[in-house]
Amino acid sequence: MNGYTEMWASVKRNLWRWRGIWITTPSMAAAIILLRLTGALQLLEWVAYDQFFRLRPVEPADERVVLVTIGEADIAKHGWPLSDQQLANILKQIKAHKPRAIGIDFYRDRAIAPGSAELEAVFTSTPNLIGIRKVVSSAYGFNIGGPPALEKLGQVGASDLVQDADSRVRRSLLSLKDREDKTVLSLATRLSLIYLAAEGIQPQVLDAATSTLGLGKAVFTPMQPNYGGYQGTEIGGYQILANFRNSPQRFDSISISDILAGNVAAEQLNNKVVLIGTTANSLGDYYFTSYSSSLFSKTLAITSGVEIHAKLVGQMLDAALDGRPLIRSWSEPIEGGWILLWAGVGAILGWFVRSPRWMVLSLLVAGSGLVGLAYGLFLAGWWIIVVPPLLALVGAATANQSYNLWHNLKLSYRSLEEYSHTLEQRVEERTLELSQKNTLLEQEIRERKQVEIALRAEQQKSEQLLLNILPAEIAEQLKQSKEVIATRCEVVTVLFSDIVDFTSMSARLQPTDLVKLLNQVFSAFDKLAEHYGLEKIKTIGDAYMVVGGIPSSRSDHAEAIAEMALNMQQEIRRFQSDTGENLNLRIGINTGTVVAGVIGIKKFSYDLWGDTVNVASRMESQGLAGKIQVTEATYQLLKDKYHLVERGEIFVKGRGEMSTYLLVGKQQASFLPGDPRAAGCP
Repeated sequence: MNGYTEMWASVKRNLWRWRGIWITTPSMAAAIILLRLTGALQLLEWVAYDQFFRLRPVEPADERVVLVTIGEADIAKHGWPLSDQQLANILKQIKAHKPRAIGIDFYRDRAIAPGSAELEAVFTSTPNLIGIRKVVSSAYGFNIGGPPALEKLGQVGASDLVQDADSRVRRSLLSLKDREDKTVLSLATRLSLIYLAAEGIQPQVLDAATSTLGLGKAVFTPMQPNYGGYQGTEIGGYQILANFRNSPQRFDSISISDILAGNVAAEQLNNKVVLIGTTANSLGDYYFTSYSSSLFSKTLAITSGVEIHAKLVGQMLDAALDGRPLIRSWSEPIEGGWILLWAGVGAILGWFVRSPRWMVLSLLVAGSGLVGLAYGLFLAGWWIIVVPPLLALVGAATANQSYNLWHNLKLSYRSLEEYSHTLEQRVEERTLELSQKNTLLEQEIRERKQVEIALRAEQQKSEQLLLNILPAEIAEQLKQSKEVIATRCEVVTVLFSDIVDFTSMSARLQPTDLVKLLNQVFSAFDKLAEHYGLEKIKTIGDAYMVVGGIPSSRSDHAEAIAEMALNMQQEIRRFQSDTGENLNLRIGINTGTVVAGVIGIKKFSYDLWGDTVNVASRMESQGLAGKIQVTEATYQLLKDKYHLVERGEIFVKGRGEMSTYLLVGKQQASFLPGDPRAAGCP
């Protein structure tokens, strides 16, 4: 009996000794798991996942896939879109080299004369040719069909690509359902199956319940809703994680100009998968991937849509023929155990390592081991979460060490509390005495201060109301004089923006929701205008007007307007991601002379007049959705520092034909608002 009592006493002592570990480990793990379920850690996990891709050893280029590209030089030489005759000639040249499969990665749902009959003949005589269709509705609310001749033959694949909330392609679609609930194979899947069929490889259903498929040496299992670092992400269709090669030289590439000229070696296309698509930046068919940026670079590398499809084809062929691993992930219970394990490691370190210096060193070693283990498993084809266990490790260690520090401080302060108790009593007595003597004086001072504060607040309100509707310089002039204020400004830059399809949005949303959304968007624009030292003129409905170079002159007015326009696009994309609304901007910019002044007697209004303003408005109303259209005058001021693409001449009411350009981005370091110079208003 005594032995049992002593053993139980020993157990209780050890439990109490290790209490910080038993309590902190499950508590911290549960907190991190709950935080992860909210999706708060998803973006950080994507960043770590992308970094693993960029750190992966370099792989050789894919020799099974060849790109036939349509670049800017090809568009300048042959025009765009290609006529049916041009496309027929290209396909004939490619067929002559006997490729195993051919894919067309641009839409061809209508005939483009001349040569329509000849192109249809090529379509019907090429059984290994696959066109594309848009299955999921685009941002504009419509689908795009495939080439009619290929649709009849069943030689069409889906071109849809899955983008995450940060606009990166990390997932691959093998198939998806259309509006008629019919399964549509992706372009990459169709081309891969044609290639593998020649190798005698056909897809097999391994497990119908889990939709597990076998294809050669590969086993495909569709993603689940909470897979890897994803939380609450909609998983439509048959999706798998993309596993692109880390190869500097991605694919063998041939331009359509070389194809038409016959400058192609026989072995370049023979027995290969050939993908035809655009690589010209002006056409906008480009995406971000895990390789788009790094922790040490601010530049985002873009990948053309045709190259994305080529990578997906290469991924399937590598897996089926060579057994190259597909990216897999643990189930949620195992991931929960993984987080619990590292919370336990952190709790042990925090409980027994008392020195802060050794604690930091221990956490660095443990954290490095965690990341190294996850990276090693990643090379083997497993996506193991990193951010949640790291947070559990650090959080548990910090919690336990904080408790130990608090406990020691508590013992130290206990002796001081006894002394301070007596001292506090004496202080309280003296304080009460002084408080009684000073009550009247304090009350009088408080009342005077309240009166002063009220007067000052009213004055500030009056000043702020005037500054909310007028620039500070103009407001000061009005206070000094009641004369009409009007100024001719020789060189300024004016920006108009408009929300695309706002009418349909207003019909769909409740008035309060619509006004709330507009307020959020325009408030963000106001902050940008303030940041770049620009003057907001007015808003009309969903339109927003801002000017650079008024009321204070500055030489960088065009650059400031350009920076704001680019950031307005970023803000509208952020609102689209946050709200789920299909928001898009149309922006127009012009540079020239205006007249600025104040009109009105009771309700002041600071406004601009002149042909420059009218042309800027036309640049917006006749612009393209999601684009920034500028005039020749603005282009001349921006061309040396920004990337602009010539749109061509458009008809502008009152001005006739005008040359216009599309502002794409910056060519050099980030813009910083400069000091005023000798341009704008005097």
